[in-house]
Amino acid sequence: MGNRFDPALHKYYINEIEVPHITGLLPKQEKYVSDEKYEAARKRGEDNHSMIKLFLDTGDIYNDPMLFALDIMLKDHPEFGKVILYEQPLFSKRYMFGGKPDVIFENAKIDFKLNFNNKYYHSLQLAAQEILTMENNISPDTENWFIAYYQNSKFKLKPVYNPEAKKMFLKLVDKYYIDQSINKFLKGEIDG
Repeated sequence: MGNRFDPALHKYYINEIEVPHITGLLPKQEKYVSDEKYEAARKRGEDNHSMIKLFLDTGDIYNDPMLFALDIMLKDHPEFGKVILYEQPLFSKRYMFGGKPDVIFENAKIDFKLNFNNKYYHSLQLAAQEILTMENNISPDTENWFIAYYQNSKFKLKPVYNPEAKKMFLKLVDKYYIDQSINKFLKGEIDG
């Protein structure tokens, strides 16, 4: 028994026990667009992630303006260090959750978005990635957490590090498991 990620269902398992994923633990954000526009944006985000993964796999920009801008951004930030991993499922046995960081560098963590919204919300996501990479001995503790988004033919980087974010994310993990226990109790699945 070990860790397993089911990409078709986007589910994470630790020793065959389904565990929550980062996005599922975060508070739901308000949608200010129609369901159709939201779905189109979600699909565009998936497509962008696929293109970024292809670039990281091959180093080729495929004559794509977004990948050209990404290549420039990365060359402008040698302080990030080498790419350690990207789009790889990670698991926390200690806290019982999983997630798939976008890109982990030697000295930075970057999550790619279509735009920049709430710095505090984004910091929770990067805090979770920090927990995963530290528990799995992938990268050291760093304050270099960034959201990267492509706008006007450039990638923009917004720092989102917050020293309270890891504690807040772990409270979300605790809340998830408390809610699970209460639901089991109310269904009669837990009896003293």
